[in-house]
Amino acid sequence: MLNEANFMYAVSAKRAQVENNNGYARQSFAAALNSLDSWEHTHEGLYRLGLSNYVQQTNAQDLINGAPGVMAQDNHVVTVLNGRKDNYGTPGYRPDPWMQALKLR
Repeated sequence: MLNEANFMYAVSAKRAQVENNNGYARQSFAAALNSLDSWEHTHEGLYRLGLSNYVQQTNAQDLINGAPGVMAQDNHVVTVLNGRKDNYGTPGYRPDPWMQALKLR
């Protein structure tokens, strides 16, 4: 699954470069990668990958219960899988259940 995640991140960065994300991503692929790590809104990565028809608004309790999704916390968008926040490839803590989130349908 990590290979697929890396591939999707690269695709997202390439699209960010083509669309000049944050006004500077067009400069280079490295700039596009950097633009993904600065002030992204919760939905942007999923929408950039063409998944807008496959996500819905929810709260983190659904993610704690096992639904895959994303949420923003501490000015950072995180993936939640198997009820735990992803911490750069390792399972992290359970999210706060009252936080807003997006889940895959």
